[in-house]
Amino acid sequence: MRRTLSFISFLVILTMLAVSVHLSYSYWLHIVVSTDKTVYNVGETIHINGTLQLDGVPVSSALVAIQINDRHQPFSFRTVNTGTDPLGPFKVEMINAYTGDQYGNPVSSVRRGLSYLIWIVYRNNDPAPVRATMTYTICNMNSAPLAASVIAVVDVPPGLSNSSYNWQVPTDAELGTYAIYGNAYTDLPQYDGAAYSPEKSSQFAISATSTFEHSVQTAPGDYYCNASTFKTVYTRLGNYTVHAVAEYWGIIAHESTTFEVKLLGDVNGDNYVNAKDAVILGKAFGTQEGDPLYNAGADINKDGFCNAKDAITIGKNFGNSGY
Repeated sequence: MRRTLSFISFLVILTMLAVSVHLSYSYWLHIVVSTDKTVYNVGETIHINGTLQLDGVPVSSALVAIQINDRHQPFSFRTVNTGTDPLGPFKVEMINAYTGDQYGNPVSSVRRGLSYLIWIVYRNNDPAPVRATMTYTICNMNSAPLAASVIAVVDVPPGLSNSSYNWQVPTDAELGTYAIYGNAYTDLPQYDGAAYSPEKSSQFAISATSTFEHSVQTAPGDYYCNASTFKTVYTRLGNYTVHAVAEYWGIIAHESTTFEVKLLGDVNGDNYVNAKDAVILGKAFGTQEGDPLYNAGADINKDGFCNAKDAITIGKNFGNSGY
């Protein structure tokens, strides 16, 4: 009898250990985010890419929330997938994002200097209210963000809802076709907020009609975002931060990286590339480091010489500006 009881006790202990090991095991969700360069010139395009893995295995159907901040404010909000969009159901589902009037009617062509409403339409598929952060981003056909902001932080009631945001078209906005992207997050990605559902977008024109190139994908588990082309005029210079967040099986993964935007060719540091910079280079042209007339500021590529290479840089960036 004692042997029988001892054997049963042994089995109970093994069972308890097995359950304990099972309960203590946690899945490991790992996300990587990177940019193709660490320093960009005004007018260049930043390519953001990365991977998402669960216990070392690529996740081929997950959403990645991307938030880019410049040194003052959000620069862009986007959501991409790691191969294909998840099938859902989504707790909060983004339905539409568009420019419209005060009554919610879509407006497909807008004018500089005038104000319009940015509308996003979304649905709570749960029987109870769900907290969500709603954002929008407007990009031109080269993916350069024109505007980005949080529209609302709300407790979304069950069923269909909408929110609007007053937006004034900049008087200096480039003419062309733009895309507006609406996203619903659990919170801002910089605060570990994940995407509730795939983003929705629509196009509108400030003038001409053209096509918009969307993000592309690579292998399963990889994600890619052609996040932005920095405009050549009045671009915010300095450091930017990219946040990438994914939620899978209830696990949150968050990673970030930084890059810098510079105005190459701005020799005198006035945030403009113009004739003044060319004059300064001209005075130092043909010199090298150590010469009396050598100007380190005019040595744009920092190779120790003020020569044609630096002149070419000024020529390519002539007319560009930043702040």
